[in-house]
Amino acid sequence: MGSWNKCKKNGVPFAAMAAVECGLVAMNTLYKAAHAKGLNYFVYTTYSRILASPLLFLLSFFFSR
Repeated sequence: MGSWNKCKKNGVPFAAMAAVECGLVAMNTLYKAAHAKGLNYFVYTTYSRILASPLLFLLSFFFSR
């Protein structure tokens, strides 16, 4: 049982770091595709923040203390 706790302790931060990195790659890819079609950076940033706000709001209810 002790080795499972050690695996969780070491594996969870690594998995979170990998998930954040995958998200950053996806955001960069979407930005490059949108920019190639003529979308302004500020418009893209605004859209991404507008879409992220409800998602974070919902997650706050599921993971609240």
